[in-house]
Amino acid sequence: MQTDHYSFSEPTQDIPPVAKKWNWGAFFLNWIWGIGNNVWIAFLTFVPIVGWFAMPFVLGAKGGEWAWKNKEWQSEEHFAKVQRTWAWVGLGVFSFLFLIGLVASIISFFLIESFTLGGPNSAGEIAIAESETKLKVIELSGKESMTESVTLSKGFAILEADHYGDGPFVVKLLDKKGETLDYVFNEYGSYDGKRFITIDQDGIYSFKIEADGSWSIEIDQNTPEDLKTAPHEFTGRKDDVVFVKLENKKVRLHFTHDGKENFIVNMDGQQNLLVNEIGEYDDSVVKEIENNGIHAFSIKADGNWSFSVEYE
Repeated sequence: MQTDHYSFSEPTQDIPPVAKKWNWGAFFLNWIWGIGNNVWIAFLTFVPIVGWFAMPFVLGAKGGEWAWKNKEWQSEEHFAKVQRTWAWVGLGVFSFLFLIGLVASIISFFLIESFTLGGPNSAGEIAIAESETKLKVIELSGKESMTESVTLSKGFAILEADHYGDGPFVVKLLDKKGETLDYVFNEYGSYDGKRFITIDQDGIYSFKIEADGSWSIEIDQNTPEDLKTAPHEFTGRKDDVVFVKLENKKVRLHFTHDGKENFIVNMDGQQNLLVNEIGEYDDSVVKEIENNGIHAFSIKADGNWSFSVEYE
């Protein structure tokens, strides 16, 4: 007696070579592509870690086969045309998002630069012009927060500030449009010290002061009358600015600090950083002076400091 054999497995659907190729539409658009191609496994891209990083590659490798099986196609040419369209759309979306991310990164970089002490108006090494005429020293004072407008000349300014309070003491330099150019002071509690800033052009500027107590600010755009030359040693205790007249030579700059907090030294603006340490410090920096003339050294310290300069 002859016995018939029956197969209960589903017939296998042949996968054409075009469906086995890498699928860029599935790779770039994953779950969106999955909706359009009835590939519901694409929603696994929402699974944390594995879905985010692994599924796009899985879809790129196997997505074409799943799409061929799960949806009706007029022909292999029709399938290839649709998948090419998905690929171009995916590439366009990816390129757009990449461009947006790149622009955002660049903007973020410059925003971070602008909100560090010295901001976008900081310069590298410059030779400060010696004051030909005596500029009027501007004095500001008040209690708690306020904004004051002043007229400044192109060049630099030394701000000497006092604050008598227990909370934040923040001073921002604003342009005439009200945009922040510089965080000049960002302190907490009582404060007494100086800062150096560069001024890009003549004009009206504003200082926005945030304070919880009485304060005073003196703005001086004059170079000191008793300019020092190398070799010379300066000493101090608080935040200060010192000027030295230097020649176009190699100099050795030696710094010491016995405090416990930040010890920061900048030359001619915040972009020319010489020292950035915490706590005690005793070391030298050798630098080639590119411009003959007067140079400003801005020192931030919470302890006693010394600064000596001599030619190599």
